[in-house]
Amino acid sequence: MLTKLPLDAIVDKKKVGEVDNQIRYYEPLLSSMLSDNIKKVILRWPNKTGNITSDIRANAIISTLIQSRFGSHIGYGEVKPGDDSTTIQSLCIATLKLVVLTRNNCLKKGSPVLSFQVNGFQLIFM
Repeated sequence: MLTKLPLDAIVDKKKVGEVDNQIRYYEPLLSSMLSDNIKKVILRWPNKTGNITSDIRANAIISTLIQSRFGSHIGYGEVKPGDDSTTIQSLCIATLKLVVLTRNNCLKKGSPVLSFQVNGFQLIFM
């Protein structure tokens, strides 16, 4: 897990964007915690809307794998850069997205769902 994390110190946290947070820092950390090849669970970062709620897309989705296809969603995540562009309103909207996705999945599948939210360098599991 720690071999994938960057070794260089962060000079200016305000210059690290949302995609940098996802790819350089949280993807290696979260995928090692949440993904499991034996149980066929994967963390992925999609770039299109999901099929559970057509208007809402999470930044990250934890899915089961069925052969080479993604199965049911068992978790969702939202990432915000944590700089001046991140407002209380954008964090609330991200939290509401997670709530709606989690609720819809629980109603549809009847099983628990894990959610997480990243704000800069703070990680919160819900």
